[in-house]
Amino acid sequence: MSKPRIAFISTMHGAPWGGSENLWGKTALRLLEEGQAEVFAKVNWHPDNSPHLDNLAKAGAEIERIPPRRFPIRVMRSALRMNPEPFLKRVRPDLVIISQGAHFDGAAPMIECSDRNLRYAPVCHCYAEGFVFADTHTEPLRRGYEEALMTYWVSKANLRDTRRLIAAPLEHAKIVRSPHAVSYDSAPVWPQVRDGVYRLACVARLETTIKGFDVLFDVLRQPKWKERPLELNIYGHGPNEISLHRLKEMYGLDKVNFAGVTSNVEKIWEQNHGLILTSRWEGLPAVVLETMLCGRICIVTDVGGNAELMTDNETGFVASAPKTELVDEALERAWNRRAEWHEMGQKAAIQIREELPSDPVGVFRDEILSLIK
Repeated sequence: MSKPRIAFISTMHGAPWGGSENLWGKTALRLLEEGQAEVFAKVNWHPDNSPHLDNLAKAGAEIERIPPRRFPIRVMRSALRMNPEPFLKRVRPDLVIISQGAHFDGAAPMIECSDRNLRYAPVCHCYAEGFVFADTHTEPLRRGYEEALMTYWVSKANLRDTRRLIAAPLEHAKIVRSPHAVSYDSAPVWPQVRDGVYRLACVARLETTIKGFDVLFDVLRQPKWKERPLELNIYGHGPNEISLHRLKEMYGLDKVNFAGVTSNVEKIWEQNHGLILTSRWEGLPAVVLETMLCGRICIVTDVGGNAELMTDNETGFVASAPKTELVDEALERAWNRRAEWHEMGQKAAIQIREELPSDPVGVFRDEILSLIK
């Protein structure tokens, strides 16, 4: 009996790999390693190739890269113009998984799959706040979602907001979890509070529009935060790295440190007491899962799934929106209870394990295979 042919289409652009790629990428690799399927992937070309794609190719995946194109001002039109037809015609897949960085990215491949009577399922990794389209654009998106075999979402909030945007109930929907980069049993030692200084980490791509670094820096430039023994360590890189260094200097944020990039996530939580994330858009960032698994508190904006798996004032602190005064209020609440951060982090570690499977990739692999049977 021949193996099923599974095609993955990724809408990721602007970087060779991102957090939204881990679920489909690791699932595809698992399918190949277990000999459960033939795997094909269509991804956007990037000048810096990803080692993740190299590993997939070495394991037997056939990967096609979309030629580079000028990034258009109207993002939705680009999504509708994307043409997966030659790829699908050549591969003849039994199932197509469409990994979307944002809720609207997969319109064209969904419509193409539907027109060709192919089984397909989109995975939505983020709801991009502020992108509201005319009916000429939302109707193809609605049709693409409604005619899918199943739709997958990394957070309840992304599903809720997309339902509202396209005016469709999308009852064939399931929540899936992204893989995490720390052991499920991780328990890093609580870092000492040296000289009374508490340390927060922000682990995020240095992209201000999405991650809200401008809001965070605006909070920290207030005299009270400059005077308090609180440090911020930023881990990551991205397109706004230069401007963020300049903003740090302009605001005189001497206790903000750029720590670069590390693959050792548990090491971050051996050195920091909690996470702060002031996002404008999100799905459910892996860093929130990893922070809670490691027994640390999260201070987050109520965007996407940021706050779905924690309890405000019990296992973390939530700002109702990415606004300076609201983030300041949440950070103030957290600071006033800093002596409890260790205990709250331990509660967070218990809470996250009640919601997060130990093997999200295995769960998603089983989901995919169930769609073919």
